[in-house]
Amino acid sequence: MPAVISREYSMPIAKSHKSSGRITKNHSAASQKQWIKNIAREVLTDTTEIKRLEKELAFSCDTLATIVVMIESLQRAYDTCRPDQSQGRTRLNPAERELLAEYDDLELQMSHLEKKIAQMEAQLTELKGNQPATPERFVKLEVPVYNDWDQLQYVPQQQSLSPEVFYTDNQESSTIKMEDMVDWIDWSVDSF
Repeated sequence: MPAVISREYSMPIAKSHKSSGRITKNHSAASQKQWIKNIAREVLTDTTEIKRLEKELAFSCDTLATIVVMIESLQRAYDTCRPDQSQGRTRLNPAERELLAEYDDLELQMSHLEKKIAQMEAQLTELKGNQPATPERFVKLEVPVYNDWDQLQYVPQQQSLSPEVFYTDNQESSTIKMEDMVDWIDWSVDSF
């Protein structure tokens, strides 16, 4: 007798019946569905993490810009204040001490923010680099095949991607490396 094949997804792949001794085989798609759900969940988690990091990075950059403005203001205030012109002066007056303390505090905040921004940028590039490709993130690149994989020929048209480096008045072709092209491509999700 041939084996009975059933398509019930809730049962194990192979099961032995004690009464008849027959083995039924099931083709389970449950593990594949679960795998797809896990991939989608990871992509969603990575996407939300990227968005959170981008927002936090933008906020930190705004805060850093505010601190830089405050430092410049303090520098102008310190430059315009008239120090005591006494000969044997060894101490700062109260206004100078306060300006110096504020300046030191702002410098410390600025250095911490710069470190935090560098860490967030590193995390962001790591997350963007580790994202699996999903249908909405597929990138179609058409690159001609050359014998030399390290270099591609780029002939500028009306508008060059980097006019100060590769655009020539007589429209001659310029040679660029693949590593340089990667910097020109906007890899963010919103650009596709």
